[in-house]
Amino acid sequence: MKIQVDNKAIILDGARLIYDLYFFPGDGYDDVSLPAKAKDVFLLPWARAIQKSSDKGGPLFLPYAPDDEWIECLKAILKDDKIVLNLVQVGENGYAVDFGDFETFITSPHEIDEESPEVFGEFNKDEFVQALVEAEVIDE
Repeated sequence: MKIQVDNKAIILDGARLIYDLYFFPGDGYDDVSLPAKAKDVFLLPWARAIQKSSDKGGPLFLPYAPDDEWIECLKAILKDDKIVLNLVQVGENGYAVDFGDFETFITSPHEIDEESPEVFGEFNKDEFVQALVEAEVIDE
């Protein structure tokens, strides 16, 4: 599995998720490229939350595009050693997300406004976590 981050998107096995860092506070990131910031803000907290979770809990919500009145996420369901991902939009205010405590958002239940009828992807959980941590940052 390969994950990359460029100036506009998180690329999971060729599929592009356009991310949004508009509401993220920039303190401490002045000398960091946009893709490196996106990896740090989104992918590393996703990896930590997935590693800590078991298939006994509810879904995880992996946000990548917080907007004013909704947040686009990957909904992650853990099944044994697999992780099943689906695209969803949750009814939360992006500006209200506490990026300092992102894992609480990821592990909390959320009201789903929209959900894709098709599965986005199914991956080995450990390989997915490793790919998140080792995601390639593309600075262009």
